[in-house]
Formats: sequence, C-alpha cells, structure tokens
Amino acid sequence: MTRPLLVIDGDNFAHRSYHALPKSIRRKGNRGGGAIIGFSNFLLNLYAGERPRAVLVGWDTLGAPTYRQELFPAYQGGRQFDEELVEQLDILPELVAACGFANAKAAGYEADDFLAAAAAAEEGRGGHALVASGDIIASQMPTACPIASHGARGATWSASMRCSSSGVKMADFINFGPSNARNYVRNTPVTVQG
Repeated sequence: MTRPLLVIDGDNFAHRSYHALPKSIRRKGNRGGGAIIGFSNFLLNLYAGERPRAVLVGWDTLGAPTYRQELFPAYQGGRQFDEELVEQLDILPELVAACGFANAKAAGYEADDFLAAAAAAEEGRGGHALVASGDIIASQMPTACPIASHGARGATWSASMRCSSSGVKMADFINFGPSNARNYVRNTPVTVQG
C-alpha cells in the first residue's frame, strides 16, 4: 500500500497548543512560544507515527472574508485572538516549510477548504489521505478519507467517527453545506508534490 498524504488543520492545532501550554513559555525578545512548541511537537510526532508520503498543513487567513462570511456575516463573528497567538500563527508556516512540508494559505480561504481540496485531489489520483483536525467541521468534508481525532493519548483515525455521534450517513455529509460545496472544493488552489 502506498503511503498516505497527511493533511493537517494548522490553525486548529496551533490554537489548541497555545491554550494548552503555559504562557510562561517564552522565546527571544520575551515573545510567546507555546503555540510554536506545542504545534511543533504535534507535527513531528504525527509525522513520525504515520510516515506519510507528503504533508500539507492548511491555514486560515485573518483579515480577508471567506465565502462563508459573505453568505452568513455572523459566521465566526466576535472572535478575538491574543496578539501573542496571532504572531505565532504568522511564524508557524515558516516552521512547516523548514520541515520540508507544504503549506496552503490564501486570502478568503480557511484551513478546512484546503483540507477538503487536498483530500479530494489525493483520492482523485488514486491515493489516500489522512486528515488531522480536532475541529468537528472536518467531519463534513466531501471525501471518504479517515479523520484523526487527536486527544491527549494520540491520534485515533476513523472514517466512521464522522457519523458516530449524529447517526448521519456519509452520503448526507457529502451534500452538506452550500449547494456548490463540491465545486468549491475542486476549485480550491491546492497542489501537493511527492
């Protein structure tokens, strides 16, 4: 069996790292470092455990409206992030690139868009993807790839977990969201080499 494409929700795990680790973790210039340390540990442990053929980390963009916000202006309304977190989010794509992994980030897109597009493209070429996200929204991706629920004891991969709590069948998830969700995924700019 060929090795999978590992697709990671960078923002989700960076946020989790930032909030899980003490703010006393500092780096040069007395700047925060918890999200960087936590995300680095997660990324490298997941890579070592799964041994994928390639890694793509998807990122949200701040300051540019997404199609979701244009359809529903209150979407994620009122979210405010600590400046230390935002500064670390700006650095993390450089860390990912330094590890030799790909980043996906563009104005108007969220990490979820890149996760779904990369998984669909991988399946379309006959491969398989593993999607790592602690965000329940990942269960709505229009692919059949396993989703990782990453808890304190490590990653648990499951294609069925997306349906376990709701009783909804996978076919229902494929049609969830805007009527053009499949075309949106197909048109999200993602290319992964390897």
